[in-house]
Amino acid sequence: MNRAGKYVKTDDPNASREERMTRLKFELREHIRFLTDFEILSVDWLKMAESLHQIANVAFMETHLPPSDSNPLLMQGKKTTGTLWDQERDELAVRILLEEGKLNLILRILHKYKQMTRSDQFDALVQATVQKFNSDVGTVMERCRVFEQSLGVLLKFTLSHVESLQIMDVPELIEHVGEMLREAEESEKKELAPDAHKMQCTLVIHYISSLCASMEDMDEDRIMDLIEENKIIPSFVHLLLKHYTWYRVDTLVAAALFFHNCMASEAYCTEPERFVDDSLKKHFVELKGFFISGLVTEFDLKKNQIDKLWTQLEKWEKVVGPAKIQNLKNVIATEEKKEK
Repeated sequence: MNRAGKYVKTDDPNASREERMTRLKFELREHIRFLTDFEILSVDWLKMAESLHQIANVAFMETHLPPSDSNPLLMQGKKTTGTLWDQERDELAVRILLEEGKLNLILRILHKYKQMTRSDQFDALVQATVQKFNSDVGTVMERCRVFEQSLGVLLKFTLSHVESLQIMDVPELIEHVGEMLREAEESEKKELAPDAHKMQCTLVIHYISSLCASMEDMDEDRIMDLIEENKIIPSFVHLLLKHYTWYRVDTLVAAALFFHNCMASEAYCTEPERFVDDSLKKHFVELKGFFISGLVTEFDLKKNQIDKLWTQLEKWEKVVGPAKIQNLKNVIATEEKKEK
């Protein structure tokens, strides 16, 4: 590349759009190339957490900033839809991540980190890091939080593209989702922290929903086999029965769409009993009363978007009795006030 591009600041008001883009691409690629499966809480791991923070910030801006002549993250003359390489919104962070072959790496190091946090070794590792750097637990845990949030959000944006899903290590992704669903279900917390929508207890719901939304473009039977093997549907149902009030509307919608897409699959249509037993049918009807009905009647989710799920719910209600419908807005409003 043009080496002069290295020395143009992206926020330099005198720099041309091309110069800012060149610099941004260079910085992003340098951060992404640094990503490696370092030992957790090692010096390089702690540095990598900061690189991930920079990458995730760019990815967030790319997906949230409106079109603007002053926005260097948008390319002109491209399509509103398409692949990462020809769509109008140029998602540089995600595209460079794929070009550098780092997609499955970020899944692997995220999965490895979350497994470590559940082990007996993690507290001792944190204490050793505190002593090594003459720091405190709060500072170390803050860096861990940045690591998890940055990786998690970056993975969420990446998995919104089918070309990412097609090269994803799907078995590891589904294994990770299953572990996180069970960990969350075991929690006795009544509410989550305000930033929980950026943590894995929430984001895995979006991961599995994105995956199942694109099953027709992938190996649908293999995905449904993995969903069955990892007990994703029962784990998901039990989590939501206990903690649906944890989640914001967009996450509850992702959950409903996940169930719908599973039930639209050939594997489910052929052998539904593989995925939903009689006890789970009753629990699904309970979920309809808790939030699924409310998403349709009180929010913007259309019934035809979840028609396969809705049809099953109506069928099961005839057997186990009608759902006891609750006012979802009351629950959501309460949660939003807590966040404020």
